[in-house]
Amino acid sequence: MDERGSNMTDGKPLVNIRKALSKLKVELSQMDVRIGVASHTLLQAKLKEKGNLQRAINNPPILNNFTTIF
Repeated sequence: MDERGSNMTDGKPLVNIRKALSKLKVELSQMDVRIGVASHTLLQAKLKEKGNLQRAINNPPILNNFTTIF
């Protein structure tokens, strides 16, 4: 019974939980930044592809001689 009583007054488990929680908060912040960077990169790639497609539609290649294709 003495062991149980001393364990209940021991604050080490609570300190460990608080440290783990603090570490998780830091990791969560880092993951939020990584998600933001990935999202931004994906958006930039989509916009670039859309711009390339729009330019291709607006400026089709000029064919001088159809026999070179066939």
